[in-house]
Amino acid sequence: MQQQGDLAEARKEHERALQLSPDLPAAIWNLALVTERKGELEDAESLYSRLVKKYPDWEDAWFRLGYLRLQRGDYNASVEAFEACLKRRGEWVDEHMNLGMAHWKKGDGASARKAFEKALALDPKSVDALRGLAALAMERQDLEQAYDLQSKLIGLGQHSPELFYNTGLLLQKSGNLKDAVKHYRQALDEKPNITEALLNLGHALKGLGQDDEARTCWRKALESNPDLASSYFSS
Repeated sequence: MQQQGDLAEARKEHERALQLSPDLPAAIWNLALVTERKGELEDAESLYSRLVKKYPDWEDAWFRLGYLRLQRGDYNASVEAFEACLKRRGEWVDEHMNLGMAHWKKGDGASARKAFEKALALDPKSVDALRGLAALAMERQDLEQAYDLQSKLIGLGQHSPELFYNTGLLLQKSGNLKDAVKHYRQALDEKPNITEALLNLGHALKGLGQDDEARTCWRKALESNPDLASSYFSS
């Protein structure tokens, strides 16, 4: 029933199994999975907690518990669960990534960075780890590292407009206007009329002495979002 998607009936059968054998691990685990799929996160968390209390070496249960707590915004408890999971299975990229996210959400950027770096060490091509580290680098204004990480993402075939825009912004801040223009154009190729990209492309072009093209970009920005562009120019 569970595999066929009949979650309501599957839940009834798992609950019947637990009436007959209250500590049956497979029944607790599958009931937790069903309640999680049904969106009943508090009940699922309670079941995973029950499972790890009874079977403390069940690493997958620790992982699901940490993930649920992360979803529910209980970041300190999420960290505890992921760390318990890591003690039992430390070479798992997803564990380090989710632990990093929990640290980041609770405002501990240094611990988040360490977790993302461990994930990247396990998988040097981890897009999620590179994105996390790049975002943290931008938060602390480490433009050199942020640019290096953004470049690695682009090298891995990540061509999102946000990635090109952020890389262009880093290049512009470091004074590399020519490459900044290239990345802003790539962002706009992926997603035309990004107001911020048009505005900054205009400034980069003006810095390169291309005043006519700069004015064209600013005009497009105004057409794309008059309120935002007007506020920008009046500030």
